[in-house]
Amino acid sequence: MFEGIPKENVALIKADGRIIEGIKAHVQTKLIFISDASIPIEENDVITRTLPNGLIERYVVIERGFHQIPKPHYQVKVQKESRVIDKHPSTVIYNLLGAHSRVNVNSSDNSVNVININSQEVFSKMEQITEGSSLDRGEKDLILKSIEDMKEMYGSNNFLSRYQAFIATAANHLTLFLHLLPALSQMLR
Repeated sequence: MFEGIPKENVALIKADGRIIEGIKAHVQTKLIFISDASIPIEENDVITRTLPNGLIERYVVIERGFHQIPKPHYQVKVQKESRVIDKHPSTVIYNLLGAHSRVNVNSSDNSVNVININSQEVFSKMEQITEGSSLDRGEKDLILKSIEDMKEMYGSNNFLSRYQAFIATAANHLTLFLHLLPALSQMLR
């Protein structure tokens, strides 16, 4: 059927690893013509050809293109293996913690979290954290006193100075209260 068309030798690599060599074919950029219809070509097989300079081109079979007319033959639609993009998505696992967790992919987050929490609840949690910590008794007492001072002055003009005193007192241990600092700083308004 392809008389007069120059042919070259190609090899077919099957998915199971079998290799069929010495296949006569006419290779084009996206189409390979093969007149031997007995070759078991399937999608995702690989057809290779060796160039005169020794390099090997690899083509992935996209569609086998079997035709009966005028004679049984293949018009195999292919794509160079170097151009085939993996269509299987990679697995990404996000572990999110906290009440306002979010994921931003290729974007920026300009949102603002507003937490409405009872001030007494914040102070109570701070006291619980302090008592449950591994700090020595003297440090615990100083921090508990500054929490008590803030609690007493909440809502007054003196709250800011008590807040600053707490931050100074607990400066070496702020990681204990890290998750409560946003709620505590909202009380400054």
